[in-house]
Amino acid sequence: MERSTIQLLAKRGKSQRAIARELGYSRTTVARALGEPVVLLGDSGTGKTHLLIGLGIAACEAGLRVRYTTAAALVNELVEAADERRLARLLGQYARLDLRCLDELGYRQLATRGAELLFQVITARDERASIAVATNASFSEWGHVFTDARLAAAVVDRLTFKAHISETGSDSYRLRTTRTRPARLAGRAAHPGAGAESDDQGGARSGSPAGSGIDIHPRPVALAA
Repeated sequence: MERSTIQLLAKRGKSQRAIARELGYSRTTVARALGEPVVLLGDSGTGKTHLLIGLGIAACEAGLRVRYTTAAALVNELVEAADERRLARLLGQYARLDLRCLDELGYRQLATRGAELLFQVITARDERASIAVATNASFSEWGHVFTDARLAAAVVDRLTFKAHISETGSDSYRLRTTRTRPARLAGRAAHPGAGAESDDQGGARSGSPAGSGIDIHPRPVALAA
């Protein structure tokens, strides 16, 4: 996976399915990359979730088993399973996944127990199956996420070994869209009807510009069982 390819697709505002097509993944190509982590690193609103789901869709279309979740949701699931003494069974289910997509790592500090359980999942996939992570925190800040410096160093070590690391930057698509919205509204007021499309024509919104930004889907979605 070329870093420039990901950034180009993001800037062009491609849909997730278009990303899957344009990356041109085949089952052989994706299988060859299994065990090699993917890390998407950048500020909020730069398209990390969009790209993460796009990669997941590409893997699904190649016939692989994929699951997407946020880091917080995964930790909660692990803690609940441990409390109910079914952690081993849950980890067995995780082991059958070809690709685990982990989003929003770094937005919240993890409690010690949750961080240790997450480390267990990451270690189990090390050089065996892929994990793709989206984070807004630089690697030097992960000590604040995992609280234990040695644990954070171990996680960084595993997620960066043979990894594909892409920086999505700091220019928020959502903020850019918000800033340009008043100008678009003013333009529509000055030229009523210009660029407008009715909802009867494919459900398009009035005056929606082409390539206005990446469509972010922040809620956890299971891409495949």
